[in-house]
Amino acid sequence: MNARTEHAHPFRAYTLWFLGVFVAVNVLFVGLSEYGVRRWVAPRSDVEIHIRLLQSRAEVAAVFGDSRVVNGIDPPPGVVNLGYPGDNLETTLDKLATWAAQHRAPRGLLELGPQQFSLLRLLSDQKELADDVLNRSHPTMQMFRPVFRRYLLEYWRSALTEPGRFFHPPQPVRQPNRPGVKADPDFQRMSQLPPAEQQRQSWLRLHLHAPMNDFAASKAMRRLEETLSSVREQGMAPCLATFPVSGVYADQAERFPAFAGVRAHLAALARRLDLPYVDAWRDFSDDLFSDPDHLNPDGAARLTPLILHRCWPDVFPPPP
Repeated sequence: MNARTEHAHPFRAYTLWFLGVFVAVNVLFVGLSEYGVRRWVAPRSDVEIHIRLLQSRAEVAAVFGDSRVVNGIDPPPGVVNLGYPGDNLETTLDKLATWAAQHRAPRGLLELGPQQFSLLRLLSDQKELADDVLNRSHPTMQMFRPVFRRYLLEYWRSALTEPGRFFHPPQPVRQPNRPGVKADPDFQRMSQLPPAEQQRQSWLRLHLHAPMNDFAASKAMRRLEETLSSVREQGMAPCLATFPVSGVYADQAERFPAFAGVRAHLAALARRLDLPYVDAWRDFSDDLFSDPDHLNPDGAARLTPLILHRCWPDVFPPPP
């Protein structure tokens, strides 16, 4: 055996040892991650609650939209709140089209605000998330689902620093109208904030929500018209609605003509398609909001009967 061969044996041993440790660590990481997601994360996930709602049926109507729907609709019997925070228009229309195709509700209320035509929403790619929640695709391992994959390292950090959190039920921060979640009696009112803070919060959100100037020619607007025509052909009666915002938000939005332009375009689209459109943009006072553009539970209790009656006056009685 020459010297060259003798030196090769230790090198090969170290290489095999390193590869063995590397594989063992990765297998352990994947195994514990999958177990943690299945055992603690998924059963407590708000996404799983939303998926169960998407798999249900509504005897009277379903409401589709983003966080304004989550916070703004306190569903009466027969109505399902299918709003989800951050949903862009493509995702919302996917859910509406799926429900219409499967005849899950006779009526669909679609929340459409200027924020849905902002660059932030139009450029956000939510296809993987939409496919996941609508059960169009599911990886074998839960940890690789898009809703869990992006937070995997955060789950590990929480497990290592605050392991007790995995044994407690979830604490939704601002979703008071989800089934099984009781509203906080001490919820925030926008009107209680100092005027300067109201202005600051509204200005920040307006810059995120400002619609693009050529929103009328956007792919999302074309998809909206196509989907509305399709769901009506499938037997669902759609209604379009722009939810209310606080006074300070509405005042500042006047500096951006596209905010009013979107609402005018939606009203014209509804007339052309012979659909009801409810524009509640300035209908509520600031004490009914928890922030510049989300209603608090009192606001939701006011808006829900009002908007359902305006959409379908022959089905829902006028608010008291």
